[in-house]
Amino acid sequence: MCGFAGIVTASSLPSEAELRAAGDLIRHRGPDHQGIFRQESQGLGLVHQRLSILDLDPRSHQPFFSPDGRFVLVFNGEIYNYREIREGLVRDGAVCQTESDTEVLLQLLMQRGKAALEALNGMFAFAFWDSQEQQLLIARDRLGIKPLYYFHREGTIAFTSDLKAFQAWECIPKTIDPQSIWQYLFYGYVPLDRSIYQSVQKLKPGHLIEWQPGSTCQTARWWNPQAAPKPDRVDAHSVRDLLGNSIAQRLISDVKVGAFASGGLDSSGILSYLQKAQIETFTIGFEHQSNTLDIQRSKELSARYNIPQTLTILGEESLEGFNHFLELMDEPLSEASILPLYHNYRIAKAHGAKVILSGDGADEVWGGYQYFQGIQRQPSLRQYSFLYGLGYPLVRGMLGFLKANSKAGKFRDLYLLNFLQNLSHASMGAAHSFQVSQKNRDDLQQLSSGKITSLIDPLMEQLYREKDLDWQAMLSVETETVLVNKHLAKVDKASMANSIEARVPYLDHRLVEAAQHATQADRTGKQLLKQALAPQLPNNIIQDRKRGFNLPLKAWVKAYITKAGANHLDKQSLEALGIISMPALDHLIQVHRNGYRDHSRTLWSLYVLSRWLQHNAWQLS
Repeated sequence: MCGFAGIVTASSLPSEAELRAAGDLIRHRGPDHQGIFRQESQGLGLVHQRLSILDLDPRSHQPFFSPDGRFVLVFNGEIYNYREIREGLVRDGAVCQTESDTEVLLQLLMQRGKAALEALNGMFAFAFWDSQEQQLLIARDRLGIKPLYYFHREGTIAFTSDLKAFQAWECIPKTIDPQSIWQYLFYGYVPLDRSIYQSVQKLKPGHLIEWQPGSTCQTARWWNPQAAPKPDRVDAHSVRDLLGNSIAQRLISDVKVGAFASGGLDSSGILSYLQKAQIETFTIGFEHQSNTLDIQRSKELSARYNIPQTLTILGEESLEGFNHFLELMDEPLSEASILPLYHNYRIAKAHGAKVILSGDGADEVWGGYQYFQGIQRQPSLRQYSFLYGLGYPLVRGMLGFLKANSKAGKFRDLYLLNFLQNLSHASMGAAHSFQVSQKNRDDLQQLSSGKITSLIDPLMEQLYREKDLDWQAMLSVETETVLVNKHLAKVDKASMANSIEARVPYLDHRLVEAAQHATQADRTGKQLLKQALAPQLPNNIIQDRKRGFNLPLKAWVKAYITKAGANHLDKQSLEALGIISMPALDHLIQVHRNGYRDHSRTLWSLYVLSRWLQHNAWQLS
């Protein structure tokens, strides 16, 4: 696990000092070693920050070169089946000097080129340069577990696993994309394949780029789960075996491994395979104890499997400790659960863990969220869309006097207004976009003075047009968009800010491909996954309903943003953007402070954005 940045250019190549500066900005991703390679004759510059996990020998530092110097690789991630691949390479005559997966990846790419990707089981983003052919191959893993940003213009391509690295290079324009700002405020993240900057894109999961000087920058898809061969069987037994194998592979490490234990199905399922592993678990909660039941179950499960547990209850002071993370954040991400996640990784690091297993991805792959059923009903609701135009302004006007925290106010906001907004969607893509959003379209219309025309995720809309409108397609869209944009980005940023490698066993591509061939009944409410885990887990965990991780967001906003005299929201930076109405912002703060509407998600997103604007270079379009 590491971080890297690189550039191939016919223009002015960043100096060694500028390469080093880019590495320094992402040192948290790999504090164990910094490697730099600069070759003026080829216009190539690379910097790599290593987090040593497998083969701690300095010979495995990166950039990693072939013996003849023709090929060079910078790589972030882990190849879990590298030992099997290595055996095959050696049988074919390859000579491996290290025990690292980096060398295995280099050798496989030298032998097969982009066809090597099919053999990999892992999470990765890499850049592979052939100096003889002047050819660059960039690729991202199947599910997008590891990030990859890129910039391209005539004669230049730059790439990085952390957008922060581009702050060191003047050749990368830092012009903010206004549409990305509004989409960030709507979703809490900037959707694929945009970034916060107009000139920088994110490589989509399961995609690659082949590039040569003078050529255009074309991306191509190298993995499609729908096209994968059907397994011999998809049942509880096969899913249980696949998950067990995935976890066993992700325990391979030369440093201490830990796991997160929330008390829910997904993390508990992982724990059920760890009874014989020397491992410690980490659990987080809040003073308001909204997740008391999950905490209790995590304690019981740790005791049942004799696994040591570290439990931490966060108070309001955790907000102050969050400021360091916001300084490191390379692109705004306001999913509130990233705060406790960041602290849990910080605590794990203090206990010596350098690798953490987490349960992310199970809900997206196995249909764990309740809103999937609502999206599926969208076509039948379309005939009632006229009720939105009639009822929505009426409900907002007549019931506007209700306090947001009252039972009647919650019914208005969570049921009446959301139901009416659901009627307004013209497509399943629009319905899906709304369900995964922060449901704050009205706030953003006020903040933009009514200038926003559409907030629909264009990739989500495109994917729905390309697929049959069934349950499998819906979960596929979720996996290709929301999982990557929000959940995996959250895990990556929070873990790497603490120099910890996060591993996600539920996103082994073999499990994802198997899920594609499961029935709708099996993928509704994670039924098949529950059947697979039933022999290993207590019945109360198997039968329990899906519960979110309830965060005290309203309290955070009240203490940090709307409280009289609070100065954490940097209005000056927000005003400098030139697209946000400051009177409208003051109005949202006042209404939230008075308790008539809950604007906490919008205000929290603005708070995170204002911090990002403070700590990063940017300019207006």
